[in-house]
Amino acid sequence: MAHAEVWEDEMKDDYEIAQDLARHLLLSSFVCDIGWFGGNPTIRFSSDNAPSEIWLSMPGGFEVIPSPVLPEVLSPRQRDLLLLESIHGYEVSAVQCHPDSRLQVLFANGTSLLALDNDDDLHECWELRTERGDLIVACHGGGFAVLAVEHHDDLMRMGGQAGSMTVAARLVSTPVDDLSM
Repeated sequence: MAHAEVWEDEMKDDYEIAQDLARHLLLSSFVCDIGWFGGNPTIRFSSDNAPSEIWLSMPGGFEVIPSPVLPEVLSPRQRDLLLLESIHGYEVSAVQCHPDSRLQVLFANGTSLLALDNDDDLHECWELRTERGDLIVACHGGGFAVLAVEHHDDLMRMGGQAGSMTVAARLVSTPVDDLSM
């Protein structure tokens, strides 16, 4: 039996660190792309705070407030894409992670995006990630898992507890019968 090496990231559930990282990544960013990726409505943000791409995926649903008037004959996917298109180009002015797993993004023009926890079958309500590996996962029913790869020192200066965010990697030896697929 062969062994494959697998790196397993440890992520700690922490509301304050999720809030700090979300604000760090999204404040002063703008919506530069929208789409349907991995079966979920997704927004790409651009920001000077994070030189890599920032993606918000919302499998738990979302609302845009105020909502544009859309035809009733649209499929759910068409509706979601048109709602997301309505915020294209908007600049983020405020970000709030709520303890019940919702994410609220307020734009400079007063429009708000609310990522929801609408599906009881999901483990994740929304996910905010960067190409570098920063990750916030909002867990169904409340709670957050956070992996802040490059922002640990910045987040600690913003008030995070040194013990509340552990970004660590552990080498795990996993038995693998056949590595070919």
